[in-house]
Amino acid sequence: MTTAPLHRTWAQTHGHAALNPADAQPATPDEQRAAHDLLNRYALAYDELRPDLFVHYFTQDAVVQTWLRDTKVAEFVGLDALVAGVVSVMDEQGPAQRRHLVTNVVTHRGAGELRSVAYTAVFVSEDPSIVQAGATAVYSATCTMIDGLWRIAHLTIGMDGYVGPPPRR
Repeated sequence: MTTAPLHRTWAQTHGHAALNPADAQPATPDEQRAAHDLLNRYALAYDELRPDLFVHYFTQDAVVQTWLRDTKVAEFVGLDALVAGVVSVMDEQGPAQRRHLVTNVVTHRGAGELRSVAYTAVFVSEDPSIVQAGATAVYSATCTMIDGLWRIAHLTIGMDGYVGPPPRR
């Protein structure tokens, strides 16, 4: 058996893809759906330029970090900073339509929280005849229950690659 080169395992090496945490318990089907739904709603709100909806998906003290492999390129602490930061990134990205495809979601339960790992591919189109891959990434989310609803408390976006200059904050 050979070991995969570091570039294939960078997300695990940096803790962004904890596939089987030691203290993890299997999530129920309802918990799995809730976690996947939160990631999808975040992605859809981003694609549709609706960061005002983040209040429904994130905790007030949420932390969102974006990494390009082993380099942190952005961090937003608190819901207000997240919304302002995402608006700034959206402005930088310009008018091109983005579409996130969130897939391969794996969710575990641990100490009153849900922890999910997922893949995302982002497609970008500026011209109706051209669609290109804009990024691939792994999401690592920790969700907590607030008033009977799951919310994202921490989200790490670990990008494998990004077309163009990555967002910096």
